[in-house]
Amino acid sequence: MGTSPRYYWVREPGTMAGFARRHTMKTTVLSFAALVAASLLPAQDKAPAQAPNPKTKAHEALAMLAGDWQIHCKMAAVPGVPGMEKAQESTGTEHVELICNGLWVKSTIDSTHQGKPFQGIWLVGYDPFAKTYKSIWASSMDEPACEAVVTWDEKTKTWTSTGKAPTGEAVRSQYVFKDNDNSIETCWMTGADGKEVECMQMMRKRGKGAMARDASASSDMPVAKELALLAQGVGNWTAKVTMTMPGQPASEETCTEQVAKICNGKWTWSNFKGSMMGMPFEGHALCGYDNIAKKYVTYWLDSCCATASRVEGSLDEAKRQFTFSGSCVDPQGKPMTIKQIYSQPDADTRSLHMTSTGAEGAHEMKIAYTRVKG
Repeated sequence: MGTSPRYYWVREPGTMAGFARRHTMKTTVLSFAALVAASLLPAQDKAPAQAPNPKTKAHEALAMLAGDWQIHCKMAAVPGVPGMEKAQESTGTEHVELICNGLWVKSTIDSTHQGKPFQGIWLVGYDPFAKTYKSIWASSMDEPACEAVVTWDEKTKTWTSTGKAPTGEAVRSQYVFKDNDNSIETCWMTGADGKEVECMQMMRKRGKGAMARDASASSDMPVAKELALLAQGVGNWTAKVTMTMPGQPASEETCTEQVAKICNGKWTWSNFKGSMMGMPFEGHALCGYDNIAKKYVTYWLDSCCATASRVEGSLDEAKRQFTFSGSCVDPQGKPMTIKQIYSQPDADTRSLHMTSTGAEGAHEMKIAYTRVKG
């Protein structure tokens, strides 16, 4: 799949816009969720035997997307849109898996675009406060990540998403399951005349076959200057997490994180694992550079909260330090603001200092990372 991000993001439940909520800079973090969830406990009480389960019945629909798929994409010519001036066809593979205890779906698409390896990542989750599905799309193209709002029609087995391309065009898609193993997705975008025009159809068939070339991040592919410091975070790390909440003593956890380059090195993806309130914890960060807004962007999602967070910021090259800010909602749906300082002083150490402020007051989290060698 994945031939042109110009509308691809707003498609599939891949199109399903997922939002990401609560994390911290790029490849880092224990969930901000961990910080927030724990902070909601009464000051005089001890942590419960287990963390609350944010999963709802609406999350069950995500499971139908999971699996390995063969994809065939037909793109129509859309005059005036770079990269889409001519009609194109491509084939590829798609691997879709449930993550964060089923709160999210992650799809990895390997295909080609204009004869070159292409990779796209989309994340889909259900926002119980907005009562809709949301998705995030990022790819190996030189364009920012895109978000979309998605609805699910159980009767017709149809996912419908709406959003905007980085250039501002409205984008819409319908992803219809013909049966459990076959689906077709149709995408539309706003043309130069302001009218909606069909731009792509993608056919999916469940089952394994010859894999497309992996376009995750070729080792010989140069990394853009803006992403150089982020790329140094790639690898395996141990993370010492210290959290401080109002009225409670500081707590510590030791976690692990794996960071990898994806989408031809345009983005990084992290797998963060540990425990929170005595239960297994899983979190993921998608981090990259928005070449239109000229800002760094990080999406965070985890197993403690159904929503996701987005922060953006800048880099002080002399200090090798990123400063981020953003907003999200806590596990009860109340608004919170986030401020983060992420530093990587050398190749083997990193640090994160995050402060979140909401109705309960300010909460602080610090993470000290040490690279795992060998």
